[in-house]
Amino acid sequence: MKLEFAYVLLIVTTIIAKDGLNAPRVKINNGLLEGVHEHSYNGRVFSSFVGIPFARPPIGDLRFEAPKEPYNWTGTWIANTKHTCLQILMESTVTGDEDCLYLNVYVPRETPSPNDNLKVIVHIHGGAFSMWSSHTYAGPKYLMDEEVVLVTMNYRLGPFGFLSTEDEVVPGNNGLKDQSLSLQWIQKNIKYFGGNPDLVTITGMS
Repeated sequence: MKLEFAYVLLIVTTIIAKDGLNAPRVKINNGLLEGVHEHSYNGRVFSSFVGIPFARPPIGDLRFEAPKEPYNWTGTWIANTKHTCLQILMESTVTGDEDCLYLNVYVPRETPSPNDNLKVIVHIHGGAFSMWSSHTYAGPKYLMDEEVVLVTMNYRLGPFGFLSTEDEVVPGNNGLKDQSLSLQWIQKNIKYFGGNPDLVTITGMS
């Protein structure tokens, strides 16, 4: 009987402890963000903000246009949704969405603080400008055991990102312009996550 009671008490205590860990929140220039907690490869609790808009959705009149600054929002933006830009995979499967200009920020803290002044690693995914996403290869599980902030981002792929009519109508390279705008976003906002905008290292692959 005592053993059963101790087992139940352990379960209840674990649930209370888990619920007591409030979701991480960060106030950036566009509004309030709420992320989730995850665990690194070695069990460290870190803050994950997935699906932060760094540009307006490139749809409608903004299709084939250079990216525009994101809108501000009221309330809380729940940053826990993965996004993938529209693409055709090797097996001719269409996946993703045109509304895809989002980035992800991972912080090795339960509660991000602007006073941490951490180094920042920005990873730009490969894929020959035609496939993959911000969640390809550069997962946070290993890096969050280190004292760095990790940022990954999407950019438009294929014709949506690189079609050019060689004139002012569709000059092209919008995918690269997406990357540029995301880097500008990082310079303006990464300090709120505890990252140092003067200590940013860009990595990538293809």
